[in-house]
Amino acid sequence: VGSVSRPDITDGSAEASISRSNAPQMPATAAAQPAGTHSHPDSVIRIGLILPFDAQGSLDLLTAAMTDDGLPKPSDNGLKEPAHVALDFYEGLRYALDKDSSGRRIAIYVFDSQNSDSVVQELLKNDSLRACDIIIGPTAYNQARTVAAFCKTNRIINIQPFVSSKSFSTDNPYLVRFVPTIDAHLQKEYEMVLDSFSDANIVIYTTKRERDMYAARLFDTLFSSYNSINPAKLKYAFFNSSDSTLPAPRRSLSYYLRPGQRNVVMMACYEDPLINSQLRTLRENTVVFGMPTWIEAEQIRVDYLDRAQPYFTDFYYVDTARTPVADFVRGYNDVYNQSPSRFAYLGYDAMRYLSVIFAKYGKAFTQGFDNESYDGLAYSFHISPVITAPAGSDTPAISYYTNTAMHLFQVSDYKVWMIR
Repeated sequence: VGSVSRPDITDGSAEASISRSNAPQMPATAAAQPAGTHSHPDSVIRIGLILPFDAQGSLDLLTAAMTDDGLPKPSDNGLKEPAHVALDFYEGLRYALDKDSSGRRIAIYVFDSQNSDSVVQELLKNDSLRACDIIIGPTAYNQARTVAAFCKTNRIINIQPFVSSKSFSTDNPYLVRFVPTIDAHLQKEYEMVLDSFSDANIVIYTTKRERDMYAARLFDTLFSSYNSINPAKLKYAFFNSSDSTLPAPRRSLSYYLRPGQRNVVMMACYEDPLINSQLRTLRENTVVFGMPTWIEAEQIRVDYLDRAQPYFTDFYYVDTARTPVADFVRGYNDVYNQSPSRFAYLGYDAMRYLSVIFAKYGKAFTQGFDNESYDGLAYSFHISPVITAPAGSDTPAISYYTNTAMHLFQVSDYKVWMIR
C-alpha cells in the first residue's frame, strides 16, 4: 500500500490480500490514462481505494503482534483505530472479491491515505487513481470532501461508505453515499411516530447547538408537512431548552408533557450529560426517540437508557443465527484468523452490492444505483438520487445519491431489540 499502486485484478480468483496474518506488501507502479478517461479498451472495472492503512506503522505493529508460528497473539496489536477500520473494510471487500461470480474483471488500486489531508492531495495526482471508474473512501471528513470535489471535476464515481456529513454533497451527481445521512435516521423515527404514536402529545426537544437544532428542525419540517396535507393533525410542540426568552416555567421539558396522556419526545440532543439529566427525570408513559449516537455514547448511563427504553436508528444489523452470516463468519475466520468486525461486514456487503450491479450493467454500472437494491449480511443499500434545483436554476438535477436503508431499534431489559 503506497502512493502508487498495482491493481489486484480478479475474475473470481484474487491475489493475496492485506491482513493481520499476511503483512502488507508495497505494490509496484501501474501505467494509467489521464483523469476523466474511463472508456478503457478492455472490460476491466477499475476501483481505487483510499484508506488510512498507515502501512509502515501498521506493518511494524502487526509484525510485533505475531507469534513465532505466524499467528496473531491474543493481546491487542496496538493498531490505531483508523488503520483498524481500513484493514477490516479491505479484508471484507477482498473476501467478497474472492467469492465473486459475476464474470466481470475488477481491478483494485489500493492507496494509503495515512489519515493525512496532505497525503490525499498528493495521491490525487497519481495517474492510476485518476484513471479509475470508481473511488471508494476516504474515511475522514476533510479528506472525503477533497476526494468528492476531485471526483466531481474528473467525472469519477465516488462511493462514500464512512462519512455521513451532508456538507460536501451539494451539486455532485458523482457522489454515491453508501452511509446514510442523518436525514434517513430521522425519517425512520418519523415513520414510527406516524405508525404507532400519531395520537400522542409530541414534543421536539433541542438545544441551541447547531447539530441539535438541525435534527429538531428536520423533525419540525416532517411534522409540519404532514399536518399541511392531512385532515387529522399531529399534536406537537417545538421546545428549545436554550431559549432564554421563554418564561421560567416553560424552560423545562416537563412543562410540555401532558399528565394522563401518552407523550412522545423527539430528543434532538447529542450532549451526554444533558441526555442523562433528561432521561433521569422523565415522567412515566413517555416514549423517547433518540439520536443514532446514543447507543455507543460512553457517558450516557445504561440504567437511564433502560428506564426510558428509547428508540434509535442504525443502518448496521447482523443476525449471527442466519446461515449465510454463520457461513461468512466461519470463512472469514479461516482466512483472517479473526471474526469480522462491523467494517469487515461493510466492506463485504459493499463489494457484493457492486458485483450485483457490475454483473447486470457492466461498465454502465451507474444505471444500477437507483435501479438495484441489495440486502446483505449486515448492511442494506437502497440508493436513491437526491433531486434539487441548483442555485440560479429552476431545472431539477441530481445533487447526489444516498442510501435510505435504515433499521429502528429499542433499548429494553438492558438489551437492544430490532423493531423494524
